[in-house]
Amino acid sequence: MWTYNYNYADELYHHGVLGMKWGRRKTPIQRYQSRRASLVNRYERNNAKANTYRALLAKPNSQKRQAKAAKYQAKLDSAERRAAKARARLAKGKSISRGQSKRIARADMYRAKVAKYSAKDDRYKAKLNKYEYRKAKIQKRIERIDTKISKSQMNKSSINKGRSYVRSR
Repeated sequence: MWTYNYNYADELYHHGVLGMKWGRRKTPIQRYQSRRASLVNRYERNNAKANTYRALLAKPNSQKRQAKAAKYQAKLDSAERRAAKARARLAKGKSISRGQSKRIARADMYRAKVAKYSAKDDRYKAKLNKYEYRKAKIQKRIERIDTKISKSQMNKSSINKGRSYVRSR
């Protein structure tokens, strides 16, 4: 059976990354600035996507779809009121007339048209809301990093002035 024998105590092994600078670290300001830059980049990407969906919702085709959806929604509301009586009879297990079944079918047809004309815009609105929410979260993180940067850039004299002001109160 093979066993590991470590008999080379005077050898030095390097397990780092080639070209890595030993003992060098970024200052807190450098760390914050690089984080802030990546967040600003992400914010701009989300803003561009949000603007794309905002433009799609403002297009004339989208406005036509919204108008048609509103028109069929009004028709659906009145058809639902007419079909409610027939649906109640069906729920009780009673039979309905041909006219009542047509009312139910008409209400179902208007419901399908409303869904058809509002589905695309609803997807656009959902995407727009998603990107607006992401933008707000990223904006808060950027503001937090900005306060950290401003705190880390304070010099000793301004800190001591603030300390003496607080202690005097």
